[in-house]
Amino acid sequence: MWHVFVLQYLVGWRQKSLGPCLGSYWSRSLHCNPVHWPLAWILSTKPRSFNPSFCAKKALWAKLGRGGELASDLNSDLVAALEGYTASCDFPSCLYYNELLALNPAAKVVLTARDADKWYESATSTNWAIPRVARRLWLLHPIAQRFVREGDDMILRRAIGGQQHIDDRQHCIQAYERHVEDVKRHVPAEQLLVFDVKQGWEPLCAFLGKPVPTTPFPHVNDAAQFKLTLERLVLVDTVLSVAVASILVGSFAYFVQRLAVL
Repeated sequence: MWHVFVLQYLVGWRQKSLGPCLGSYWSRSLHCNPVHWPLAWILSTKPRSFNPSFCAKKALWAKLGRGGELASDLNSDLVAALEGYTASCDFPSCLYYNELLALNPAAKVVLTARDADKWYESATSTNWAIPRVARRLWLLHPIAQRFVREGDDMILRRAIGGQQHIDDRQHCIQAYERHVEDVKRHVPAEQLLVFDVKQGWEPLCAFLGKPVPTTPFPHVNDAAQFKLTLERLVLVDTVLSVAVASILVGSFAYFVQRLAVL
């Protein structure tokens, strides 16, 4: 994925010294809707206590993603969506880097960039694989599709024009490269760090004016692990679908038999 970090106010690094940081919203919002709790359990998302404020902001991100809002509404909605955070990263907030920078002109921005082809492979094998998998489900299909629509509103429409473009490699890569160039063009050079995660802590900490942590640089969202998680979702759906189908067929056969006896 591409990530933009606007520090000091809205988007940033997850170290406590920089204050509360809002990360990826789509997957973390599973607990907000009881309809999605089966997905949260199957996908083994970390249990979180129900937070009405966090969940209310989910609607704001969806509204922003659908577009059509006035400029004044956009600014007020962004401020409301990031209330309580001094920084954030990842989708969907990174898609509003320019608006966030306008709200806080002194903010620092970290753009993580990588080879476009590798980015596409990573994106479509992790979070962006969810719409593909949702189409393969039976019993859980309605729940998964509702979750996908929310992700489309919050992220995919603004990022690539909608989930219908996920399988269009050229379209997605062009959107990614356009985003990278837009960030470089709009953010003042002295406030921007173009960062490759392979560089580790040093350039990032130097840019932020923070000491280098003694802990290893984190490696998360492993594609292989994410693939296993989605395969588990398909497996559970298949087992549940077969079980429900068997019960229905068995019940039908039983009633037919009873009617024949009568």
